[in-house]
Amino acid sequence: MYVGDSMIHRLITSRIKRIGEGFNIKTVFKTKYTLGNILRTMKSNTDTLERPHYVYRIPREFGREYTGKTSRPLKIRIIKYK
Repeated sequence: MYVGDSMIHRLITSRIKRIGEGFNIKTVFKTKYTLGNILRTMKSNTDTLERPHYVYRIPREFGREYTGKTSRPLKIRIIKYK
């Protein structure tokens, strides 16, 4: 959500609220950005490393790189590659 979006959101919700009050209707607004949602999206790297099915790229010497695909967890693939 951008700052501009936030301002537009406030303008729209305040207008809807005023219209509702004219008809004796109470309005409630709910955001999708809750603390629980934010914390769930901030998972640790260990979760990522333990999930299977990756395409990965490993830098090599002289500007070269190795690109591979694995169905094993990335953590195990990295250990095997070393």
